[in-house]
Amino acid sequence: MAHLHCSTALLAQLGATPVQAGTQPPSTPGRLGDWCVFMIPLGKRNAALFMNQATQLSFIILEGQRFDAQAMAKIFWGGLSNVLALHGVQSNVAEAVVDSYAELVLSKTPNASLTAQMSNLARDCKQLVAASGGMERCDVGAVIQSLNQRPRKGLNFATPQEAVLALLKAPAA
Repeated sequence: MAHLHCSTALLAQLGATPVQAGTQPPSTPGRLGDWCVFMIPLGKRNAALFMNQATQLSFIILEGQRFDAQAMAKIFWGGLSNVLALHGVQSNVAEAVVDSYAELVLSKTPNASLTAQMSNLARDCKQLVAASGGMERCDVGAVIQSLNQRPRKGLNFATPQEAVLALLKAPAA
């Protein structure tokens, strides 16, 4: 099972019981590895901000109705499929990547470093939305593309888009 690491607050909102340290099932990450998700306010709405731990590829899904634990996997699969298509991944490859996340377990974010990365990403996302005229005027797809086309120190100054495309060209482990 792949892990979808959540903030403590999000686990509480979802009504999910966090998997305790030491009792987590062994992670069998999907094709891109494990992911993190945080809820962030964007204007008058909330959004789920997802980030891949290995490539830092990220996407946001605006909350219509309040998310729950059962819906989170479907939301993740749809968002992952869309962001891969947005970045030019062939549909058969994208489908295989999404299928590799058929089994997800919600768990607490494992370390402060990952939490800090997500906080920085949330700040960048909010700034991009504000610079685009707020949620009423911004193009969410353009915000996602901008987030994924920014060089990242943790990727040796490659972009998340470059990192995911390189990983998908490598043979599956």
